[in-house]
Amino acid sequence: MMVSILMMVAGLVLVALGAEGLVRGSSSAALKLGVTPIAVGLILVAATGSPEMIVALNAVLEGSSELAVGTVIGSNISNVLLILGFASLLRPMKVRTRVLHREVPIMIGVTGLFALLVLDGDISRIDGLILIGAGVAYLISSYRIARIPSETKELVQEMSEELTPSKRSWWKEIALIVVGFSSLLIGAEVLVDGAMLFAKEMDISEAVIGLSIIAIGTSLPELATSASASLRGEPDIAFGNAIGANVINILIVIGITALILPIKVDGIEPVDFAMVLGSSLLLFVFLGTKYYLSRWEGLCFLIIYAAYLFHLAGGI
Repeated sequence: MMVSILMMVAGLVLVALGAEGLVRGSSSAALKLGVTPIAVGLILVAATGSPEMIVALNAVLEGSSELAVGTVIGSNISNVLLILGFASLLRPMKVRTRVLHREVPIMIGVTGLFALLVLDGDISRIDGLILIGAGVAYLISSYRIARIPSETKELVQEMSEELTPSKRSWWKEIALIVVGFSSLLIGAEVLVDGAMLFAKEMDISEAVIGLSIIAIGTSLPELATSASASLRGEPDIAFGNAIGANVINILIVIGITALILPIKVDGIEPVDFAMVLGSSLLLFVFLGTKYYLSRWEGLCFLIIYAAYLFHLAGGI
């Protein structure tokens, strides 16, 4: 058992470091090429989904659909309850832009679409194409809206202050991207192998491991980004990072994975789908018409997440 645990820890570390390197290298390189900060922000949202993407692909290719779907669903739950809960506990967050006012309803709609697609027990290549098409439309729509200064002035200012080109040379940027991506690939391979071995040793569902341990580990880039943005008083970045990652996880991560190899949805219980959809609905209720997430609401998120992990622990 110790070997499988060490494999999971090493895999999570490599995945987290790889994602950080990939995000930093790609965003800095894009800025040096003259890409606008708001567009780079969208690149960052997509890039933070890279751990889930690589882990899900590895899991499916190794015959563990449970682990793949569990990782994505678990990551989406933690993005709302853990990440936004922790970020708002550090500092209450008020959304100030109209761009993000539409994001929560989109996240709810995408989650609902995902739930409908898995009613037949699998995610086919056709389902994958539907999800990818919706994902491309989402990114294009987000970019076009983000270019309207009158509606996104404050967000543009936040992104411009947050994203500045590094002083690294071009070859260092490329090296950072290559090393980061390589670390992601190796880490995902070790992580998936360790998780499958651990599940076999403990005689538990691989879905439970994906919903808990791996989901939290692959959400570390979003946690770091959102917590840092909250402390700096940049709530739009914190919200956009977590919510955007949830949309990308379903539309792009699941979509591409299913397109490569159809996914059997096994080991995921109704309570897991209820949690991923319920957390999105609860965020919508908390924001209400004030678009404000207080410390007590953040604490409520964390308590619910702790209770969910306690429920999952019953299967370990």
